[in-house]
Amino acid sequence: MTHGKNGLLAEVHSLAEQLTWILDHPQKAKQLALYAYKSLSVHFSWKQVAQHT
Repeated sequence: MTHGKNGLLAEVHSLAEQLTWILDHPQKAKQLALYAYKSLSVHFSWKQVAQHT
């Protein structure tokens, strides 16, 4: 995961700050979700999982 590209990394104490940022920036949050989905689809597809078992 890359902070700000396909997700948000947070220490436990800053989780509330990250959630507030998501609520304050809905378009950017939507973009993060899209990139996260694409990243997960590539790296954790059933094909990838099968190759690593």
